[in-house]
Amino acid sequence: MTISKKSKRLLLTFLNDLNHCNDDMSIFIKEKLKIETENYNEIYLEILPECENQNYCDFYGKLLIKELNQPKGVVFTPQVFADFLIDQFIELPEQPGFKFLDLGAGIGNFYFAMIRKIQEKLENEKRWTVKDIILNLKTIYSVELIEEFVIFQKIRAYFFFRKFFTQKEVFQIFEALVIYQHDVFSEIEVTTLTKTLVSNPTLSPKFFDFIISNPPYIGYRHISKSQKLYFKKNFASIYTGLNDISYYFFAHSLKLLKKEGKVVILTSRYFMEARYAKLLREILLKNTICTIIDIPNSNIFGKGINSVIIEIQKSKPLRTHAIKLKLIRKQKKQHDIIVGILHLPERKKLQAEFSGEVWNILTEKEEEIIKFLNLDSLPLNDIAKIGTGFHTGLDEVFIANIEKREEQYYGKVAGKQDYELESSLIKKIIKTTDILPYIVNFNDRYFLSVYRKNKIADYPKIRQYLENFRQRLENRYDCKKNGVKWYEIAQIRNQDIFDAKLKIVCPYRMVKPKFAIDLVGYYSSIDITMILPLKIDPYILVAYLNHPIVKQYILLTAKKLDGKKIELYPEYLRNLPIKKSLLVSNELLTQVQSNVKKIIHPENEESLSTFELQTQIDRTMSKILHVE
Repeated sequence: MTISKKSKRLLLTFLNDLNHCNDDMSIFIKEKLKIETENYNEIYLEILPECENQNYCDFYGKLLIKELNQPKGVVFTPQVFADFLIDQFIELPEQPGFKFLDLGAGIGNFYFAMIRKIQEKLENEKRWTVKDIILNLKTIYSVELIEEFVIFQKIRAYFFFRKFFTQKEVFQIFEALVIYQHDVFSEIEVTTLTKTLVSNPTLSPKFFDFIISNPPYIGYRHISKSQKLYFKKNFASIYTGLNDISYYFFAHSLKLLKKEGKVVILTSRYFMEARYAKLLREILLKNTICTIIDIPNSNIFGKGINSVIIEIQKSKPLRTHAIKLKLIRKQKKQHDIIVGILHLPERKKLQAEFSGEVWNILTEKEEEIIKFLNLDSLPLNDIAKIGTGFHTGLDEVFIANIEKREEQYYGKVAGKQDYELESSLIKKIIKTTDILPYIVNFNDRYFLSVYRKNKIADYPKIRQYLENFRQRLENRYDCKKNGVKWYEIAQIRNQDIFDAKLKIVCPYRMVKPKFAIDLVGYYSSIDITMILPLKIDPYILVAYLNHPIVKQYILLTAKKLDGKKIELYPEYLRNLPIKKSLLVSNELLTQVQSNVKKIIHPENEESLSTFELQTQIDRTMSKILHVE
């Protein structure tokens, strides 16, 4: 086996830290892994301070990621949580032969949780012997691409079995280990410590009884062109070009399962909401979904990844089949999540009620809110236009550097005198922090609006300023691919909404929904979503959007991001239900309209405060909607 220098360093660090470098271990290192032991003490002393009071598996998982500079999305399931999931979802049969796969195994936490489960079973049956261990290990598989992670698994296995057996017996056991170093989606080459099995025919479709996986959290932007071509060819039924890599783990797992086999995947919950995951959701619904455990505020991995655990059986679902649903919303820490899974009540919902549209795991009370707002309503898109603003491709040049001083506009350039700019192309711009409920609080930000319709020769001062950044501007994607001139902003979307003097605006991403009326015609970039009312009064619409029950609906149904934020992209808002009763004039709606105008245009100091007016608006709107 050829080992890279980085692998040797990590491996020696591991061995030193565990303090197992006795004669047996030296033989193992030199003869089986062909690793020299020079620089032993130097490496040990370098990392010793970081090793104190650490679970060695979890610690070295983090160390490996750090040393290998892996993509941001690579995280390992903590061993305690991996043990829990194996116990929760797997019941070993009486006889060996149960075929298990840890797909994309990383450092093997699910794989070793399975070995521990086998150990408990054999010890209870008083059959913890080399012969019985080998018989069981032959059907327990681990597949991982990264060399260092595979080596780590093998070292873990050595230390684990060395506690119980002699070195000779451990090497016999190693012959039965099935730890693959290979791309999880390709044909497999099986490497053991003593021999290589090429294209092992057993890892074929319809082979496994149970698969478990925590796929890497890698978005489509970090998938190479060659990988995308492979996925497009081999996973055409779910491919959109915008898929996270985890989607292919779902499809590949179902391919590898036997009929009636099961897969459990711990992954990001965003596939339940993402527009580009619709095809995946439709494919999953062709199988029997046994369990969904939604953990929207989880901290399982310590990285703010909101997670879901889904259990799927490879079988056609019965019409009467109900999915077991658990919502672990308040619990964030690993221990509390485990307790929640064990003890919080579960709901059941017919799988037939799910479709390729967004999957929302809600309480019964929350589902009543969804049904209520959808009743006697029409989509916002029927009465308004929704879109986003411009994209510069280099905000620093077009926004951040632009200042106004004494009615004159300037462009800042580091290390140079500020450049005076022609004022006709300077526009007021708002950002997400400027948007409050009902009102826009302009904060003296400005935007250099050079469009395709503008001739740069007519603006020599602006051109002189932009020349300082010409190389960076020319390197923008839209200049290279879409024919944008070097001095123009990259894109402007929805020109008619963009130029409207009266529109409703909201942050594209936010913790709590808030909508404001823009009466000035401010400009905004893609971090703000704009609504242009066409068949509804804008003051009534903004009051409805800011009403507590509508905000609750949005919090329940909008795409959730890390850090408790939600995402209000135009496609979502186009389908937002608007009650038809808002389109028919009456006295209550007139009151709402009047109070919204008082917030936006305060008449005098003696009028009600903004808070009091908002309270009145909410109460009146509640009467209109017939809610308490």
